[in-house]
Amino acid sequence: MRNNKSSIKILSFFIFFFIFVFLGTEFLSGADQKNFYFPELRADLYIQKDGSFQVDEFLTFEFKGEFSWASIWIPLSARRNSDHSRLIEITDFRVQDEKGKELPVETAISQGQFQARWSFRAVNESRTFHLSYRVNQAILNYGEISELYWQVIGSQVNRPTARAEVTVHLPEKVKTPDEVLIYGHGPLSGKSEIVDGQTFRFKAANIRAGQFFEIRVVWPAGLVNGVQAEGYTKEKIKEEEAEYVRKTIEAIKKEQRKRENTEKLARIGVTGWIFWQIIGPLIWLILYLIIWEKIGKDYRFNDIPEYFRQIPSDLCPALVQVLRREGEKAQPVAFTATIFDLARRGYMEIKGHPTMVKTLFGQKIKEETLFVLKKPYRSDVNLKKFEKQVLEFIFDQVGTNNVAPGTTVQLDDIVNYLKKVPAEFQSFFRSWTKEVDQEAKKLGFIEPASLKAYNLFLIFSLVVAILSLSPVLFILSLLLSPRLKRRRRDWARENELWKALERFLHDFSDFQEIPPEAYKLWDQYLVFAILFGQAKKLTKMLPLILQNSQATNTGWIAAVGASSFNHSSNSITSIINSIERAAAAINQAGTQAAHYSSGGGGGFSGGGGGGGGGFLRKFS
Repeated sequence: MRNNKSSIKILSFFIFFFIFVFLGTEFLSGADQKNFYFPELRADLYIQKDGSFQVDEFLTFEFKGEFSWASIWIPLSARRNSDHSRLIEITDFRVQDEKGKELPVETAISQGQFQARWSFRAVNESRTFHLSYRVNQAILNYGEISELYWQVIGSQVNRPTARAEVTVHLPEKVKTPDEVLIYGHGPLSGKSEIVDGQTFRFKAANIRAGQFFEIRVVWPAGLVNGVQAEGYTKEKIKEEEAEYVRKTIEAIKKEQRKRENTEKLARIGVTGWIFWQIIGPLIWLILYLIIWEKIGKDYRFNDIPEYFRQIPSDLCPALVQVLRREGEKAQPVAFTATIFDLARRGYMEIKGHPTMVKTLFGQKIKEETLFVLKKPYRSDVNLKKFEKQVLEFIFDQVGTNNVAPGTTVQLDDIVNYLKKVPAEFQSFFRSWTKEVDQEAKKLGFIEPASLKAYNLFLIFSLVVAILSLSPVLFILSLLLSPRLKRRRRDWARENELWKALERFLHDFSDFQEIPPEAYKLWDQYLVFAILFGQAKKLTKMLPLILQNSQATNTGWIAAVGASSFNHSSNSITSIINSIERAAAAINQAGTQAAHYSSGGGGGFSGGGGGGGGGFLRKFS
């Protein structure tokens, strides 16, 4: 039984692990309620004669949540191949909203970066800001050529940009377009074009987070008074860009080969997975049948009749059910059968009590079912602990805390208790089934070798099913693995006798003649008919049994006797109906209790008033 509990714990771990992963993923996906991205970026760079350029940028944010500020960082380090002590300069930084209203801006220079932060208010909406500023000393002159090399979107921008368009304007037209070189770097979706001898446009779409976007424009020297630099010529720039193209093509081919290999492996994996969904369960079934044949197959007894008319042993109803269920926990119907069994053994009396009740059409007699305690039980050595718990539940927990003989509890009180306080019954029933399990463990219903095989095989099967993503194997493991448990030979024989008794009680009302054993054992038949769900069939035949002088006259059901069999059978039928209602109430209470909880909960608040975001502008 200990191994059985271990397997249940492991199974519960697997189930709750996947529930946790699934719910945790859903929680995390919905937890980030504050976010933004850039639907569009449009910028015009107007190059001036003095070597500076004016930036007019329209940056659109799509906000999810509440925001109150945004910021921008522009590195100020000098360009490569120039005087490294020289820094570019950002001046006249302004931000306007869609209506041209100036927004408050704070600027600073820190750690070699120009930083600007502006304030606004946005809640779940799209906002476009007009950023304008002048960049000084960023255009380089290499003798015969001048160059603008500017990174519009830095690699540290952690939000995607849906569309970006940058237009560069020279202060005047060049003689021929052939004198100009234009290049774009970063997203492979980008395109560049020479609009005319003075205007050059760069476009890109679906720029992912972390992807830089930069432009490079080269024109004849003399148009702009830029920063003097060395190391580049027009031909060298062409060679450098050709090398960039070669590396890009090589990277694309490498990525394409990688993607093709990935797709090939994916196809092989999918094919293998589909094949495994068919062959895997078949292999599992073969392995299962081999193990089942060796240690899980039930023992056979050729001398067990179809019907067994005696009570196989003095095993109480709850333990009989655990035996029949191969060591699984007792069900609520076992609790109900235990009540009747304790009454049959003289610990209480069940009797009908007629009561006048008012109805819409007058008065009528209602038969109440009463449970009357007949003798003390707490120190009774003949009672098992879980049997005492049943008496405690009826007369102490539901009743008036009086356990003296003669104490009476109505069946309606029990039913109402189960409906009104399911949590308390949950606690009681869990404790009760645990005591039944402890008693069953002492008796050793299941062979240790088969129990060990069941635990190991179940764990192995679930691990394989989960790792191979096989729902068929997972379901087969849960359904068939318990069949590897095998009852000990002596208990297997008794189990077959209980099955034969159940068949007998099932067909009892179909017999042409009442079996002679029924006159002496009818009260024990009644207990196990309740356990096996055959109570109605047995009570149907009780009048014929009780009118016979051979019928046992029991004292645990009031007014039972040969001279008053009709009233007695009606009373018993009424009691059985009441007990069936009680069993249904127990089942319902058990189900409700399984989901019962006290206390409350809440959700996360969205917050507001603070938050914001920023992006990096970086040039090379």
